Amino acid sequence: MLKNINKLLVLVLLLVFGCDDFLDDTNVDSNTPDQVSVSMRLTYAENQVFEFLGDEQNDRFGSLFAQYLSNGDGRENVDTYDLEGNGGDGFYLYHGALKDLDQMYDEIEATGISHAHYIGVGKIIEATALGALTDAMGDIPYSQALQGSDQIYPEYDTQEAIYQTIQTLLSDAITELSKSESVALKGDFLLNNDPNQWIILAHLLKARYYNHLSEVDPQGSATSALNEINAAIAAGWDTSMNFEMQYEGNTDHFNNLNLMQVDAIINASFRFLDMLKTTNDPRLFAYFYPLKVNVTADPDQLSDGGKQILNYRPDLSGKDTTVLDVIGEHIGDPTTLSEYGSSVGLVYSEKDAPMPIILAAEVKFIEAEAALRAGNSARAESAFEEAVQAHLDLVIPRLKSRLNSFKSRNLADVAITSNVDAILAGIDTQIADYIANYGSASGATITLEEIMTQKYKAMFLQGIESWTDLRRHNFAYPSSYFTSPIASGDFATRLPYPISEKQRNRAEIPDDDLFLKLWWDK
Repeated sequence: MLKNINKLLVLVLLLVFGCDDFLDDTNVDSNTPDQVSVSMRLTYAENQVFEFLGDEQNDRFGSLFAQYLSNGDGRENVDTYDLEGNGGDGFYLYHGALKDLDQMYDEIEATGISHAHYIGVGKIIEATALGALTDAMGDIPYSQALQGSDQIYPEYDTQEAIYQTIQTLLSDAITELSKSESVALKGDFLLNNDPNQWIILAHLLKARYYNHLSEVDPQGSATSALNEINAAIAAGWDTSMNFEMQYEGNTDHFNNLNLMQVDAIINASFRFLDMLKTTNDPRLFAYFYPLKVNVTADPDQLSDGGKQILNYRPDLSGKDTTVLDVIGEHIGDPTTLSEYGSSVGLVYSEKDAPMPIILAAEVKFIEAEAALRAGNSARAESAFEEAVQAHLDLVIPRLKSRLNSFKSRNLADVAITSNVDAILAGIDTQIADYIANYGSASGATITLEEIMTQKYKAMFLQGIESWTDLRRHNFAYPSSYFTSPIASGDFATRLPYPISEKQRNRAEIPDDDLFLKLWWDK
């Protein structure tokens, strides 16, 4: 189904917008003909916004700034904040998904027929897009955007105003989706046209965005976040429910990380790998691709940035390699080449690997942090333990399946098959030990350090969201972990605006220095 949808989307964009118009100015009308159905507009907007979350924002910037990954091939140095003049991406959403949603609302109004569920889903998609843009860049156009030739130089709304808009959109969405509706929802491939699932997602997103305001309004944001989680639970949510974007894994619809890891654009960060290894984290091979390394030749090299790697991918026939391992690269190492580091692996970068939107683990970590801030240590403890367990319950079964597939592709290689067998044989004990050592807490002693450290590990590759956590806690958690990749010792706290926007709308753009804190980052 998704394969056909994506092929149709390409045809619609070319026929409806035209190549030149589609790439034209953010505020130029696309003159979409009436034949494009409401459901097709919803499909297109949904696809573009959620693809955006897992592409440039999370993979290229967020996960590098959060130090999960390092640049692997020398073509980019984003991990050291050398953006080479490039700014944040995503303004194409204005003349893409956001424009289509705006036109969808107009077309629905013109019919005189209620399409409440379409409007509700549209508002959640709209809020998601605004959230991704503002958390990366701060102030963004909204109130004067999408007006075509009537306003070609839109003013920028403050991030505070955008956050109020996000909450309003999500609240309005819940109201619309709660209505009895004669026009059935169609075109929603994310949640299979289920209004109640969208209601739950809206509550969880509201909790996320309230929790972002921990420095702006510590107590109010905690209370609001907890109320939204309670509302989601009342609507039917539990920790078995993870919101993810699914991929078919074919040439028409696959996880973009597969392409990025094959091209060696991003590899494992040595620092993050060191954290995983020193805590004997059972998710190690879920996060990064296993490589065969000859540890008997020079074991010291394994603790020095991974310069011992014998090949980028595990096809090392004829090499003297006996042990499966994952190797990280030091951020900013100018000598690093693609063959030195493990790529994003098994569970996260296969072509059909799902892309997380908001997982049960994140919700429970939000609950734990908000409850601790509100003075409810017992709820914080319970939510923390559920969060750690929920993420392991999601990732480990997928890891076992991927490891078995990895083994089946390398049956002739005794080193690989024996190592995989050993990993699988010991992983349940490894999980139990990990939970005992890092996933249990006492309500009287649970700390923000514990919550945010385990959340950081579980939020792997949800780069913008994890980077948001790091910024609002001033890179304090995990403690003694983060070091700046530049000589000044500063950490990037925002993305600059796209060059194309600076060329078109320079007079309206606020200061976008890379180290200027956003509104919620006090």
